[in-house]
Amino acid sequence: MEYSNQTVVSDGTLQLVSLTFPYIDKVDVHVSVDFGDGPEEYAPGTIWDWVGSEAIRFNEPLPDGAVAQLQRQTEIGDILNKFTLGAMFNAPTLDENFDQLLYIAQEYSDVREAAGKSLRVPSTEAPVTALPGRSERSGKLVAFDSA
Repeated sequence: MEYSNQTVVSDGTLQLVSLTFPYIDKVDVHVSVDFGDGPEEYAPGTIWDWVGSEAIRFNEPLPDGAVAQLQRQTEIGDILNKFTLGAMFNAPTLDENFDQLLYIAQEYSDVREAAGKSLRVPSTEAPVTALPGRSERSGKLVAFDSA
């Protein structure tokens, strides 16, 4: 189960996407779109913008087959409420701090789960510099032999 990612494939009419995951701040939500040549991240106000706090809208419907990826990336550099620096010690600030920790743990879990489903080149072999684009991979199967 993914906690912090949402993937939507367009049928040619996709324009409004309701978020399926919670977040603390809008800057924590990242939107990438793959138009067939690899995913590219877009900032709010470019090809999409917020609709309230629970949905995004693309300026134009995404073309058929385009893949939109929404991902939460919670701030990990600092705790949100520092009580020793004067933050109120109450239920809302405690909840916010625990939400931050929970979201970071969920994001880590999502990354670990995705890594277990990926192909990796052993460190003893030459690195792969680039993969073919989506159109070149479409309809093909990856297979390996014992040699």
